Amino acid sequence: MQNNFGHIAVLTVWADNCSEQFKSRYQLGWSVLYVNKTTLQVIHLFFFCPQHGKGPPDGLGGNCKNAIKAEEKFRRHLPAAIDVYLWLEQNFTVVQSPGSGLFSIRKRIFRFVPTGIVPKHHIIDSTEFSGISTLYAFAVTKGPPVGRVYHRFTSCDCESCSVGVFDQCLNQEFLGAWSDRFLAVTEDIQPTIQEELEAQIDNQLDTYRRSNLSPFFVMHVQKGCDSPSIAMVTSESV
Repeated sequence: MQNNFGHIAVLTVWADNCSEQFKSRYQLGWSVLYVNKTTLQVIHLFFFCPQHGKGPPDGLGGNCKNAIKAEEKFRRHLPAAIDVYLWLEQNFTVVQSPGSGLFSIRKRIFRFVPTGIVPKHHIIDSTEFSGISTLYAFAVTKGPPVGRVYHRFTSCDCESCSVGVFDQCLNQEFLGAWSDRFLAVTEDIQPTIQEELEAQIDNQLDTYRRSNLSPFFVMHVQKGCDSPSIAMVTSESV
């Protein structure tokens, strides 16, 4: 994930209320860790209420999928993720009907992230957050005390809340005060595929140096796995 956000200090995430994908103690734990690893100062996590109405953002993914299916059905096959990305970037960034209001969409922007570039951060333990299903607004801020999570029933974008000064919310009389509690988070950072390959190559080179053999290095992809492996074949194994 990106670490340097430049002049951007506040990240606001709007997401569906699904606990398996977005709204969970693990997502809150990730936010606690992430805000203290980056140049961000505040992360807001706002969730739509259950059975909310559908708007333009809900159709973005479906529109892309339908366009790709039509391209493959009537023109050409897009076999890999990079092919899909290049096609979308070339043909699907312009919005014909942007709509109006808060969620109007003026342009589609796509980003391609190659496999193995993004480190795998796995929260292996995070404090239970009781009552999370009845809350729809959360926020974390940089610095001590680490693990502090602000929460409230509804979100707020007033001048104070937007920059993390939650005790001075301008809408407190109407929305109520923010509450807070602390999460204890344990993290397991797994290496990227690139780092795993580099370590694998280093180990095989070390084996070669100690064996005084002349090996061949073969890169192969196992069935059902999209990441390559390195195999060393020596004169003995041949």
